[in-house]
Amino acid sequence: MIANAIRRILDFIGLVPLKFPIAEVVEIKELSPTMRQIRLGGSFEKLNIVGGSYLSFKLNYTQTRTYTLSTIDTNKGFLEFIVYLHPSVGTGQRFIKELRLGDKISMNSLRSNSHYLDLPTSKLVFFGDETSIGLAHALFRKWSVQAIEFLFLFELEEENKSVPEKLGFSNTLVFSKRDTFRQEKLISQLPPIISPLWKDAVFLLTGNAKSIQIFRKVIKDKTTSKVYMRGYWIEGIEGL
Repeated sequence: MIANAIRRILDFIGLVPLKFPIAEVVEIKELSPTMRQIRLGGSFEKLNIVGGSYLSFKLNYTQTRTYTLSTIDTNKGFLEFIVYLHPSVGTGQRFIKELRLGDKISMNSLRSNSHYLDLPTSKLVFFGDETSIGLAHALFRKWSVQAIEFLFLFELEEENKSVPEKLGFSNTLVFSKRDTFRQEKLISQLPPIISPLWKDAVFLLTGNAKSIQIFRKVIKDKTTSKVYMRGYWIEGIEGL
């Protein structure tokens, strides 16, 4: 806990033990009207980091924003992250919208996300929304080459329902953001709750804190599965 607090303070003020190379925006891909996949190029061969780790940018003297690396290839010199342009306009959203090909940006820090990258199980169920897709994509790439059974559940706005398919996800179920995960009865009927196939699965719940709370309650009531949670936003709080 203390180490994490110190790391966040260093991240905020821009004092980090490793000097990061300048990165150049080499590709901006629109996955939907509100989602973008951004590729940065640079000399990343000395970075000891993997997809699913956290990438931080310092936007100004007082603000930083952190995104999840969906892909990194240090040999080819690129990394990617996926962003959701939340309807509530904030500093981070303006930063992303203003990025253009050829822009040079400074990374403030990179840190691992080991709590979720190496869960001790052979069956995993991931739940999330638009804010979770970067982490989900990193985990999908990792789990696809391992002896792991997995299932991705997403609650997405209508305009974003095709994003998982565009990113190459398999074993995925997509639901309306305003329906299933707001009702315990509907969650109770989902395959990972009722199917014996998933009785030993570990659940990783991310994204909207309200949906996470309801889903977790059903899992605890209906199964003996272990649950990990990572809320990215709370309804009613202005977007970053």
